[in-house]
Amino acid sequence: MDIIQRVKKMMLTPKPEWQAIHGERLSIQEIYLQYLMLLAALPAVGQLLSIWRHGSFNNALRMAITSFLAGLIGAYVCALVVDYLAPNFSSTRSKNQAFKLVAYGATPSLMVGVLAFLPNIGALAALAGAVYTIYLFYLGLPTLMETPRENVVPYMLISFAVVLIAYYLIGWILAFLFGVSFLPL
Repeated sequence: MDIIQRVKKMMLTPKPEWQAIHGERLSIQEIYLQYLMLLAALPAVGQLLSIWRHGSFNNALRMAITSFLAGLIGAYVCALVVDYLAPNFSSTRSKNQAFKLVAYGATPSLMVGVLAFLPNIGALAALAGAVYTIYLFYLGLPTLMETPRENVVPYMLISFAVVLIAYYLIGWILAFLFGVSFLPL
């Protein structure tokens, strides 16, 4: 997989890219190694630069590691939630397809996370990334989870709410373990 092409297509032509992703036979491990780990590093770098400007390098590094791990663990937990909710929305259960949806759907949010160190711009970019991520979930659900059109919006909204809660809980637990405060991006 060419990560640059995948990012470009997810950002510019997501509908046909979801079709291509649906047919791919990548395992969850391969998606982690070839895509998610690289993109999840971007918000961690943004957070590292942001915190380092105002504090110690050690604290900034621990917070960046917390952010990185929260992204990686959160993606898996969120995929489990999306998969678990599938039958409630007449959708097909598939942990692999749910993981693809979460990992590739998060592309905009992960991409703009590197801008966290820029005051005001980072926050606006994070908001734009979150909105586009929701849109990608909306486009991806019918293809990857085979969700009927009438169930896409409720499935997307409930999944997104659960995903946010799971991400924050994971982040707070990791922050506690690393002895830092959790600043989600």
